[in-house]
Amino acid sequence: MNKEGQFRLWSAYMLNLNDPHLTHDPTGWTLLTAEAINDRGWIVGNGLVAGRYSAFVLVPQPPESE
Repeated sequence: MNKEGQFRLWSAYMLNLNDPHLTHDPTGWTLLTAEAINDRGWIVGNGLVAGRYSAFVLVPQPPESE
């Protein structure tokens, strides 16, 4: 987490994992901690959804074809 409280993933460039356009998740999650990332790129951590703490798993999806 950076000093602004945003989680970032470094690939070829930096991504804000709380960006709703990145996750395509309209449920209102706020990611608080990232605990681990595996060799497939899955990220596990903790966050808030609907005002409650919960665990999350982010699974990379292939890009949508145009």
